[in-house]
Amino acid sequence: MLVFVVDYLNTLCHMFWRLALPLCVAGGGLQAAAQSKRYFAHQPPKLVVQIVVGHMRADYLQRFKNNFTTKGFRVFINEGTVFSNAGYGYALTQTMPGLATIAAGCSPAQHGITADNWYDRNSDKVTSACRDPEARDLEGGSRFPFSPRQLMATTFGDEMKLAAPDTRVFSVAMHPEAAIMAGGHTADAAFWWDADRGAFTSNQYYMPKLPEWANEFNAKKFAASYLARPWNTLYPYRRYTAKAEPKTLAFQHKGDTYLMLREQSASQGKPDYAALCATPYADNLLKDFVNTLIVSENLGREAGTDIVMVYLNACKEAGGRYGILSVELEDAVYRTDENIKQFISFLQDHIGKEQVLVVLASDHGAGYSQKELSATASLTAPLRAAAP
Repeated sequence: MLVFVVDYLNTLCHMFWRLALPLCVAGGGLQAAAQSKRYFAHQPPKLVVQIVVGHMRADYLQRFKNNFTTKGFRVFINEGTVFSNAGYGYALTQTMPGLATIAAGCSPAQHGITADNWYDRNSDKVTSACRDPEARDLEGGSRFPFSPRQLMATTFGDEMKLAAPDTRVFSVAMHPEAAIMAGGHTADAAFWWDADRGAFTSNQYYMPKLPEWANEFNAKKFAASYLARPWNTLYPYRRYTAKAEPKTLAFQHKGDTYLMLREQSASQGKPDYAALCATPYADNLLKDFVNTLIVSENLGREAGTDIVMVYLNACKEAGGRYGILSVELEDAVYRTDENIKQFISFLQDHIGKEQVLVVLASDHGAGYSQKELSATASLTAPLRAAAP
């Protein structure tokens, strides 16, 4: 089963999909039955996977649907239960409030995460939603001073653990704040990307040291392989709907494709792993790590219901850097579609169709950049001048 939530200017699109004929939808079951033939599962799922796609607008599903694969977003569009009249009940839709709202099921007025950052009158400084000066990294230092202690509500994972202590909860993201906020207070572990060392890590709020399987994954240096890849468009450029010209220093137009150059510092004598987050390949690496996590921790194979939270980064980075009308953003959406397709296939093969519930969501939407608005204004100027 999948749950899909995408925010566009305070509007959410929720879609639920069961990975089998038996369908169990928490709310909206009658709507699911109305759309197509549905059945209800008699047992709870063994594994719940929540995927949050950063900065994904609901209109992307329509703008880019002609290039979607049949097993990615189209699964939600064609087989899901759609809630088209839902929304975030607050004005400031940022990443941390969005993740907290999705995880806790209440608004910032209740869970306390009102913004990504805010002014703390006690310290007379600006602080972040996850900042915790007492938190220590796995080496005992303060490189990752983050924890969920400022979250004032319990999350879905927390409540599951209270109701069923054998539930295991994990969260994974490229950035520590996203992994921590999605995981809640009682997560067994939250993992994020350490760009300085080119490895996934955590901190001592969750564990004294990384599990052996995580060390083995890091030792394989998959990140170096992804970083060495040029960022080409996934499909020939003629299939893209984006009209904006490419950012001059970001990639070059070569015939039928755009070759997107990696943002790497040539002056460093080692790979610039921070640059990986600026490309869609960060989500490929994240997906590889999550697959390894599920297999190594034997999630979905034991008595209770396990939970995995995942935050995908590609749309957020591409939209923020190049604008929502850019070729880079459109390509990031297609690559997200492909990653979701591969991840769902893995879950079906490893856990089983009847045993998985997947939740796909967006923390918030995205607006047009000033450059895009200026370009639109110049295009419509003749029309405005000709108007009576």
